[in-house]
Amino acid sequence: MFKHEKDFVFDMLVMDSTSSAYTIVPNDVLEFDLYTNNGAVVLEFTTSSSSITKIGSSGSINYVVDRDGYTEFPVIGRTYVRGLTVIEVQDLLEELYSFQFNAPYAKVTVLNRRIVIYNGGGGNGNVVSLGNNTVNLIEALALAGGLNVDAYATRIKLFRKVNGKQEVYLIDLSTIEGIRYSNFIVLGGDIIYVDSVPSVAREVSLDILPYVQVVTSIVLVFGVFTRLR
Repeated sequence: MFKHEKDFVFDMLVMDSTSSAYTIVPNDVLEFDLYTNNGAVVLEFTTSSSSITKIGSSGSINYVVDRDGYTEFPVIGRTYVRGLTVIEVQDLLEELYSFQFNAPYAKVTVLNRRIVIYNGGGGNGNVVSLGNNTVNLIEALALAGGLNVDAYATRIKLFRKVNGKQEVYLIDLSTIEGIRYSNFIVLGGDIIYVDSVPSVAREVSLDILPYVQVVTSIVLVFGVFTRLR
């Protein structure tokens, strides 16, 4: 999978990607909570045993972004959220609800943020959910079970769509210098593919297997005719 020509030019990896933020896309599933008084009750909850009263809570209700980029929120109705970051959606909702409630404080979570990881060897793949908004590359690999024995740590490819363009980054985790990638944040929709160390013996055996089978068949047929004589 994902083979490339020797002269393939990989995209430049931006190491300050901690500033990158996931943007809402169609079919995303959102969880939404809304509080009054700039969320003061949330702070009160940390110092008392009283329960928090929310004026709007997703609870068991999830808000799905439709194919046009809209989702239906209580009171304010259909709202366009496609292409916005989580923080931008929260700011937008606080503005829209300010006409109905006093100093609203919104909290939005994307429930279906996930990445796909092939950790090398045998084509094993894992779909990893990103519960945390700041999961870095090394953490993501750990969540997928780490690198397999046959993984080629010097050739880790990360596929990411940026402004509608598919970018491919090449990452090397074979040395201690690879720790710098602990600052590289993975985003929902990323694909991480780790090349496998080529097994010369296995590849050679696969190449000669058809010929071995033909020779074996000829020898068996020859043996049968020899016995019949």
